[in-house]
Amino acid sequence: MSFYYKEKELRAVEGKLKTTIKGSGFLLKNFWKVLVFGIAFSFFAPTYVSGNYLSGYRTAVGMNIYSYQGLVIFSALLYTFFCFLGHFV
Repeated sequence: MSFYYKEKELRAVEGKLKTTIKGSGFLLKNFWKVLVFGIAFSFFAPTYVSGNYLSGYRTAVGMNIYSYQGLVIFSALLYTFFCFLGHFV
């Protein structure tokens, strides 16, 4: 391979590295957005309606398995787990 092509490949790899480094750390750069979205998700998730009109609409709160506060805490823990997983992976 000639010197020209090696130099061109090196520039391409350096550009990919810069792009990857610039894109990393999303959770730390957008901490307040992630936090506000997590709070909204935690309060909305227990009231989310699943199903269709033939099978009947059911919410997690409507099934009366756990209280609303317990479901909010569970949703917050689940969101936190996926945020940590996304951050470290």
